[in-house]
Amino acid sequence: MSKFYALQVVNETQVQSAENSLGSPDGHFADILPGGRLVVFMENILFPSRMVGNGETGGCLDAGAIVGKGEADFGLEGRFTWQDAQGEEQHEWIPLAPTVTGFCVFPPPMATYSLEDSAGVDIIRITNPGTKSLSIDAVIGYRRDILMTGSHLGHSYITASLIYSHIDREKQRRAGELLER
Repeated sequence: MSKFYALQVVNETQVQSAENSLGSPDGHFADILPGGRLVVFMENILFPSRMVGNGETGGCLDAGAIVGKGEADFGLEGRFTWQDAQGEEQHEWIPLAPTVTGFCVFPPPMATYSLEDSAGVDIIRITNPGTKSLSIDAVIGYRRDILMTGSHLGHSYITASLIYSHIDREKQRRAGELLER
């Protein structure tokens, strides 16, 4: 399993030292104040799991975790991007499913896409609805390194993560523009 991290702060509201949430955990924290929001662009896409599992990673191929300190309530969403039947890029904020060790990505129920679309989550939004600060050291993505070729290796109902290793700078720019709308 490989790890990747938040690469860039896309948007912040009531956050102190937002850049401290980027990269691997280093003991430096971004503080999301009560009512605040931090939006980060990930180094790679978190691909959705269409498999049904036990919610503890059994059905979760790509997963993630928020590294922080203390206990606080927070909201966690991902911007799911896919192409519709007409080839138009679509975006929808979806809740990220909690697991014992972090979170998992499941696609929105009405999204239709194929694995070739690179559909998935590359922007994560963390909100603090509580009454005390939320300290975030890192946002981590976990990728199961499964390389698939052809038609799902003969399994029509099982999906797996594709290896996605480059960072698309144009996509970063578009992500920032979309969040400004």
